[in-house]
This record gives sequence, C-alpha cells and structure tokens, in this order.
Amino acid sequence: MRAMSQVRRIAVWLGPHQAAFVQAVAGSAGCVVTHAGAPDVGRSGDVSVALGAEPFDDLRAAAATLDVEAFWLAAPMGLPDERAEARLTDELIARGVRCVTTEPHPASAPGLAVYAPPGMVGLPASAEPWTRLAEVRREFSPVRMMHARTWARPEAGSLGARLVGVLDLVRAVLGEPESVDAVYVGPRAASGLHAAPPDTLRDLHGDMAATLRYPAAAAVVEASDAAPRWEFSATLMSAKGRLHVTDTGWEWLGQDGNVVDAHRPATRRAAAPKADPAVTWHAASLRAALAAPPGVQGDHAPALVMAHAALLAARTGQPESPDMIRRLAGV
Repeated sequence: MRAMSQVRRIAVWLGPHQAAFVQAVAGSAGCVVTHAGAPDVGRSGDVSVALGAEPFDDLRAAAATLDVEAFWLAAPMGLPDERAEARLTDELIARGVRCVTTEPHPASAPGLAVYAPPGMVGLPASAEPWTRLAEVRREFSPVRMMHARTWARPEAGSLGARLVGVLDLVRAVLGEPESVDAVYVGPRAASGLHAAPPDTLRDLHGDMAATLRYPAAAAVVEASDAAPRWEFSATLMSAKGRLHVTDTGWEWLGQDGNVVDAHRPATRRAAAPKADPAVTWHAASLRAALAAPPGVQGDHAPALVMAHAALLAARTGQPESPDMIRRLAGV
C-alpha cells in the first residue's frame, strides 16, 4: 500500500459545470488531477483543459489502465446498467485504485442487490464539525426530534447526492425510520410544470422535503441542488435541550435557555477570504477516502434505501417504508 503522502494523483469524471469546483476541492485536498473525462459526448477535452489534465473519453478503459491513486466520479458513471457499474468498481478494486463518488451509486433500488456502494464524498456525517461532536451527542441523547438541511449549488452534486447525505446524517442519530413521506419540487416548478420525480436517484435535480416517522421520535429533512450557495444545519431536541450544528460550529442550549457548551468560529479579519464550506467538506472527505485502503466500500447503503423510500413517497403521495424498498430490491 502506498504511503498517505504519495496519494496525490487522481482521475476525475465530471460535468463541464463542475470544473472549477473540482479544481478547488482537489487543490484543498492536496491532490493533482492528472486525467479528466466527461460523460457528455465531446466534452472531455473541455474539462481536461480546465483542469490542466490529460483527457479520456472511455470511463471503462480508463478505469482499467490509468496509473492513478484514485478515481473520483463527480458525475454519474453513465454506463448502461448496474452490472456494468459493478464491473468498473471491481476493476478499480482489483488494481488497488480507490473509487469515490459524488453521486449516489447504485442509483436504482434494484442496483443495491448488484453491488455495494463506493465511498461518497461530501457526506455531512463524515465531516467536521459533526465528527467532533461524538461525545457531546452521546451526552445529549436520546434525541426526540431532528431537523436537518443540506442545500448546494449544482456543481457540488445533484439533489440525489444531497438527499442521501442528509438522510445518512439522520440515520446516524435516530437510525432507520418506520416510514418516509416526501414532496418533490422539480427545477421547472416555477413555470407551473409539476413533474413527478424520476424513478431513480440518477439525474435527480430540484428540491425535496421529507418527514421521517420513528416509534418515539420524528425528523424533518430538506435537500436541494438549486440553492445559491452551500448551506448545512442540523437541530436536535432532547430532554437536555437543543443542539444546533452548522458548517462552522455548534451550540447546546439547556432546558433553562442557557448555553451548556458551544464552539464558534474564530473572528476573521475583514481582509481574510471566507472558505467555501462546500469545498472544505468535500476536500476533507476526499482526503479521508484517499487515506483508506483500496477496496473499502461506503457505509451509507442504509441511507440509499431511505432515499429510495423518499423518492417513491414523492411519486405516490403516500408514506413509504425502507423495509419495503429492501424487499422490492431483494436486499
């Protein structure tokens, strides 16, 4: 296994609109993008020039041959089906190349029975300040109500990516819900068109809100890839007060309204530029993925099941159960 300090050379599969974001994340993570390709026909040259990398058009051929430490799939694979995606991830694992994604893979519920999801970057549950709150959350538990929100611009990933991320966070606190009810608002809703969401997480864009039912708790989540900027927040309620977490810090209020504990960012000088939290979060999770041994899979498969329950609920207009999704998918 290569030393961590050598894990630098990566290949990226991305859309043209993601080039500046990918460049910022890779630079912040200490990576060099040596090869770049795009799922859009004829656009690999554009993204490779933007990133100063060598172009590739055939993702499967690149996965089998390129000498890199990792593949970052910032855009959907664009392969014919989940079996082709499974072969690609197996090829990378066999070669000792790490595979991380921005988009949820597999994107369909039946695909969950075909292959285990690769690691995802940008998941709130794996980023600071959330990861620094383990002891605080243990002391604050049990949580009876939770509200979580992840909003972003399209270059940071689709609505599917944001939905999986926010549901993975809720699962980390409350576990898997009995049922999920959801409402989807598509990109063209402002024009009066209210289209149903697609039947997979692939190419899911717009906004979604969902309520999650538990035996003795409740959660509300919001996800969007159509926001002006990245925004994350999570608010938890328990018998010990309210815990509010944002991109930069957290505050625990006791039941008497007084601050029990808190962490707030240091005051910046006026001339100091503010770091883009979307870049910071993705870079941190990309570094963590590169530090893991090749072949390590993501642990967010339950969140994918919850996301498919939300997607189905948005289509049917009725609450749907993650257990039912598992039965339909055969997992």
